[in-house]
Amino acid sequence: MVHHIHMATKRKRLTAAERKPQIMRSAIKALARSNYRTTSIAEIAAEAGITEPAVYRYFPTKKALFISILEDVGNRVLRIWEAILDESSGPLDALTKIAGDYYERAMTRRGELKVLFQALSEVDDQDIRRALRVQFASYVDLLETIIRRAQADDIIHQHVDAAAAAWSFLSVGFTLNLVGLLRLETDLSRDRLELIQTLFLESLLVHNAQKTEK
Repeated sequence: MVHHIHMATKRKRLTAAERKPQIMRSAIKALARSNYRTTSIAEIAAEAGITEPAVYRYFPTKKALFISILEDVGNRVLRIWEAILDESSGPLDALTKIAGDYYERAMTRRGELKVLFQALSEVDDQDIRRALRVQFASYVDLLETIIRRAQADDIIHQHVDAAAAAWSFLSVGFTLNLVGLLRLETDLSRDRLELIQTLFLESLLVHNAQKTEK
């Protein structure tokens, strides 16, 4: 009987491929409760239910773990947006769906947002700054690609600077991050996001310029 209880309660051993993301998820929870400077590896290990040496087997320093989280979040978001682009009916449909995804993330993944803002306060560290630059550059590159496709389809006016438009689109995302962290969903609801998106796109569309010229 004792043997059966022991087997039932024995913790499942994770593979290396499973352990790293588990440590990162635990680190996000620990960091979200405090901040990058004060959160210790011991706290992260306790959150993950493992020992400190076990954390160090996968991440040699706290900064390495922090940067891995930033890279992982950035890569996951980029993969989701690329999938949205592949499955969309056109560039404008892709931009609208990406905006919707950003909204949902801002409202539901506050732990990740807290880590992002902690990283922004640590940009004097060149490694953390580099990780953030790569993350946001990848977002802008994809958005710029979508906008250029819309220009090629004669949907968005040719005179529009695609990079500037991509950064403008992303700036709405920063607003959404603040909305999520400050719990301002009633002030910036999904309907208002769609209105902002409509106003942004209409300022770029060829048919809108043609109406103005008339």
